[in-house]
Amino acid sequence: MCSAGLPRRLREACGFWLDSYAACLFFAATLVAQSYPPGPQVLTFWSSVDDSDQPYAVYVPQHFDPAKKYQLVISLHGAYSTHRLNLRRVFGEGDRLRETDAEASRYFPPLRDVDYIVIRVRRISRRAA
Repeated sequence: MCSAGLPRRLREACGFWLDSYAACLFFAATLVAQSYPPGPQVLTFWSSVDDSDQPYAVYVPQHFDPAKKYQLVISLHGAYSTHRLNLRRVFGEGDRLRETDAEASRYFPPLRDVDYIVIRVRRISRRAA
């Protein structure tokens, strides 16, 4: 995406992050032009870092109004989490009792409505050279 014009070393060092956050900004910019259903969902963008579709989780407010300005929350997570689990946890929804992360990442529980957009991009992993 946006890392193509950068020097090779910089692109290799941080290209996947730049592509990920460019996807967030692209989503925010095109939200007005496209119609996304409200609530949590998983979308994808094409990454030039490893030539693959990369999923990301997004939450669109229930009463989204394209004429209104919204705050954009870009969420990061640590190791052993996913874009799906992270979006749930931003809203305070952890795993249910005796539920594994694998089970919890299969669905989004009902989330409280907020008046901002939340995006969590999955870190792009590089192919082994």
